[in-house]
Amino acid sequence: MVAMFLASLPFVQNSRDTYAMMRCLGASQRLILQILLAQTLLIALFGSVIGCLLGFAAQAGLAALAGSLFLENLPGPGWLPIASGMLTGFATMLAVVWPHLSGLRHVPALRILRRDAGDEGAIGWLNFAPGILVVALMILWQAGSVKLGGIMVMAFVGLLALIGLMAWSGGKLLHRLPNTSNSALKLGLAGLKRRPLMAVAQIVGFSLGLMALILLALVRGDLLQSWQASLPPDAPNRFIINIQAAQIDGIKRFFAQAGIQAEVLPMVRGRLLAINEQPLNTEKYQDERARRLAEREFNLSWTAQMQSDNQLLAGRWWSAVDSGKPLLSLEQGLAENLGIKLGIN
Repeated sequence: MVAMFLASLPFVQNSRDTYAMMRCLGASQRLILQILLAQTLLIALFGSVIGCLLGFAAQAGLAALAGSLFLENLPGPGWLPIASGMLTGFATMLAVVWPHLSGLRHVPALRILRRDAGDEGAIGWLNFAPGILVVALMILWQAGSVKLGGIMVMAFVGLLALIGLMAWSGGKLLHRLPNTSNSALKLGLAGLKRRPLMAVAQIVGFSLGLMALILLALVRGDLLQSWQASLPPDAPNRFIINIQAAQIDGIKRFFAQAGIQAEVLPMVRGRLLAINEQPLNTEKYQDERARRLAEREFNLSWTAQMQSDNQLLAGRWWSAVDSGKPLLSLEQGLAENLGIKLGIN
């Protein structure tokens, strides 16, 4: 949104002469408004489509990568995120850019003779209201809770007000600075003094962009720290996969020489095809996560002795006489998601 706003301002300024010429040639305000609306919708369409395609490709790649490395699958790309992305793109574009573009229909034909005509009141505070409203609605939508979303909206509006007040106060202080002999500094201060509202808007926009970057960095660090704190001190932190049968003895000797306690376990890829000799029907699962689990491949392993960090909740562990029988042990959460219970036909 910040990029849209900052990009729209020079476009509006550079387009004043064009629409002033159109007024001289007899174009009505309605015709100019239709042209501006068509341009805005086309830009929103192309931008939203490109963004959705990039997001679709990234989600498909991440889902495939996660499916080959982890038990939990990321959801595959679907049409609902594309629809929400298109809606967000159009709403953001119209809310942020349209209030500034629509002002071009008021550019007078006199601007052809007087270059300063049509510059007055180019930006008003009401032009920012639709963008703030769209952001508030997006926050409420993503929060999924009116209370939580309301708190975030109030915090966002308060932050905007605080940044705007600080920027406006800084602009007022600039008026009291003594004149300087430095030409570059003098021109910069003159520009800030001549367009105080533009300066405040730009400062607010850059502040929000920096806030988003800092927030991402803080959230990333907090998530990593929370995940690391949840792991036991002796949790494995290195894994070696795709060890061939001829390499097992060498791997074990390497671990023994390095003083590393490691366990080598077999692993094979498998897929759930039937339950109680009935072909698996993934459409019967209403939960999307259960449907994804039923459709994916699993990393399967086997051992004669149950590991010490596992707990048997139902049934019995197999013995030596059960070797070769088609027996299976399922993790509790996986069994609950797939609706598999012990002894239930």
